[in-house]
Amino acid sequence: MISWIRGNNVYIRIPKNGISTFSKFLKNHGYEEVNLFDLDIDFKKLNLWGHITNPLVRHIKGVAEYISLNPDVDYINPVIGRMLVSGMFDCHTYTIHMMLGHLINYPINWIPLDEKITKFNQYPVPSQILNGDDLTNAYFEQQGLEFRVSRLDHMNTANDHDLKLRAEVSKLTEIYPEEYKGVVKNVLEADLLLYHKTLTDYRAKYSK
Repeated sequence: MISWIRGNNVYIRIPKNGISTFSKFLKNHGYEEVNLFDLDIDFKKLNLWGHITNPLVRHIKGVAEYISLNPDVDYINPVIGRMLVSGMFDCHTYTIHMMLGHLINYPINWIPLDEKITKFNQYPVPSQILNGDDLTNAYFEQQGLEFRVSRLDHMNTANDHDLKLRAEVSKLTEIYPEEYKGVVKNVLEADLLLYHKTLTDYRAKYSK
């Protein structure tokens, strides 16, 4: 599992969760590649963090990217369509739990990248709406890191072709609901629970 490290601060790279943006951003700020499966790493001394997004949306994005990278895949074919909505084909569709294995049991600071969190301030300071960049910058500040990410750093944003393929995959989940329900319940559920727990924790944190 290739990730990024700077001192004792380790960023866990999860495909389709902003890694194009943050791999370049962190490399520009002194992070270096590290293999998290290296047995010599003492995880008790590390601050582990990464980004998480809605696993259902991420799976659709991942399947769409798989189709984009393999244009000979005939997703209109019913046999292929059923397979696409019920399978995991590459790192863009593998779940966080699948990729991390036993590492998922270590404390990891997951930051929701796709959800806005309301920060309630004491009167008369108005409440704030925090996006993924804001939450990431808050983490940097907590860790004593002086750099900040902004929209100008964003890379690999979806184009019209990407959005079209995602819409097609989303339709397939409706055409083959039983097959899709199978992958949600048996594969994506663990990530879904982690995602919703992360949102609950952040909402509680910023509601005080």
